[in-house]
Amino acid sequence: MALFLHNDTALLIDAIKSSAAQAILVTGELGAGTLEVAKNIAGSSLIDIIQPTDIKGAIDTEKGAVRIVQIREMSERVQTTSQIIETVIIDGADTMGAPAQNAFLKLLEEPRKNLRFILTAHSSTHLLPTILSRVQKVPLRPISQEQSENLIHDLKMTDSRKIQQILFLANGLPAEISRLATDDHYFEQQITFAGDSRIFLQGTIAEKTVVANRYHASRAHALLFLAITRRILSHSLNAKPS
Repeated sequence: MALFLHNDTALLIDAIKSSAAQAILVTGELGAGTLEVAKNIAGSSLIDIIQPTDIKGAIDTEKGAVRIVQIREMSERVQTTSQIIETVIIDGADTMGAPAQNAFLKLLEEPRKNLRFILTAHSSTHLLPTILSRVQKVPLRPISQEQSENLIHDLKMTDSRKIQQILFLANGLPAEISRLATDDHYFEQQITFAGDSRIFLQGTIAEKTVVANRYHASRAHALLFLAITRRILSHSLNAKPS
């Protein structure tokens, strides 16, 4: 399936692809498709993807972290110089703690020929300034309403009510549109989150407290709830006349 990008984002990515950037940071909110964009930039040069794991080493993109042992192991794997460009993606780079970031920083400070890194993050605020100063930044902007509708058409959706719900819930985030359209359980979960978000934004203090307590125990659910709350606020602000 084609990659759906905001026109400005597409132009920036084309420029990045033709550059000699050693490190690239792709940022976007949850559902923007940062990993898919990173893969697109890497193309056939991709040799490794490092993702957040739990303490046992199992991939966990919701609650895990990119750990120092992963950075050290990757560093050993890429020591041999290649005659062609090789790319390593660090997905969820903003989950790295200080030790992992410092280990990665050494790779940037002592660059290997023909080795490129692409980092993805939902927020750059947790990354060290010394890392941020060494990366080319690619912020992902939401796609247009027309692009969103074209993506839904490509996904063969016909339920007009569900289509409108997805357009509202995703708010221009292509990966979110795809997931909502193909994962019924996730779709129903997001509908529930959206209902809770409206109560949290418009309800009484008692109702807001009930909602807040509902998400207190699960960081993963809390992050999803906050993400959809931001989208609802964005819809409300955009709907108001200037």
